[in-house]
Amino acid sequence: MRTLTTDRLSLHPFAEPEVDAFLSLCRLDRVHQYLWDGNPLVDLQARSLLAESDRTFDDHGFGLWSVFDLEKTYIGFTGLRIIAESRRIELLFGVTPDVWGKGFATEAVLAIVDHAFDILGLPSLEASSHPSNIRSLRLLERIGMASVRSEQTAVGPLHVFSIKRSSHRRSPRQ
Repeated sequence: MRTLTTDRLSLHPFAEPEVDAFLSLCRLDRVHQYLWDGNPLVDLQARSLLAESDRTFDDHGFGLWSVFDLEKTYIGFTGLRIIAESRRIELLFGVTPDVWGKGFATEAVLAIVDHAFDILGLPSLEASSHPSNIRSLRLLERIGMASVRSEQTAVGPLHVFSIKRSSHRRSPRQ
């Protein structure tokens, strides 16, 4: 399992010690409204995500990473997971509201995208966002993802974005 670093961040494969911080983040109203179908996670779901992440790291070299700043403070997560019904690879991310607007989410996501294409050789990635999550929509566009379709889900519409390895330009290290 691979640790990724940027100038301001360290990304470690999601592990048991971060479950409580992950749950706290995902239970914040400002965060959970855009994640996990708008429902706050419960402990069992977080542990299921941890187990799924462990499996995909073992099988495919990717999963969820916990994101830490230079002071080793947990500020969020990012990573990749397999969309079960389609076998496509989905990019996920979430950071604490106190770091919104500081570029940490973009920096973490770019590290994952670079890893996905340059190290793992994945052909493409997808991500989805609620139309009202302007920060997420802008981030996806900023990293080079293009809107490919809208989907109606049980919790409302989602915009689906995609990026292909062939169109990705490796990010300069910040």
